[in-house]
Amino acid sequence: MNRNKLTFQSENLVVDYVSFNIKGFMDPASMDKIASYFSELFGFNSTFGKGNVAKSKEEIIFYDAKNSHKVCFKQLEYNPSSKSFWEGTKINFSGKNAAYFYNLIKAQRFDWSIFELNQENLLLHFTMQKLDKLLFTIEKQIFL
Repeated sequence: MNRNKLTFQSENLVVDYVSFNIKGFMDPASMDKIASYFSELFGFNSTFGKGNVAKSKEEIIFYDAKNSHKVCFKQLEYNPSSKSFWEGTKINFSGKNAAYFYNLIKAQRFDWSIFELNQENLLLHFTMQKLDKLLFTIEKQIFL
């Protein structure tokens, strides 16, 4: 039997979205530490916003003009009117930022201990696309 090796490249798949869902709220010092890590090692500027609305007001956590990538920290609170019952912090990478970050993970250049979660769990979420069409989503529970 002749087997073909399938890869993201051979199937024209790209990672379009990566997010970390962290139970509970991150304190500002932890967020600053992670934002600084993303900036200094990988060239990400960081913003912070509240709520799950894409157009919500964001403030800059870390900015350097030489950085060419962006990561967004979002704080989600309990809101029964919008049927949002999860409270925590999301760290979102979209588009080319997600593809770049995924490659850092794949190359094992990302240090997971930066989260300092003390055995808390972390949900890692990937969205794959092919020719602007959503194909599938992968979620992976990580225990640190």
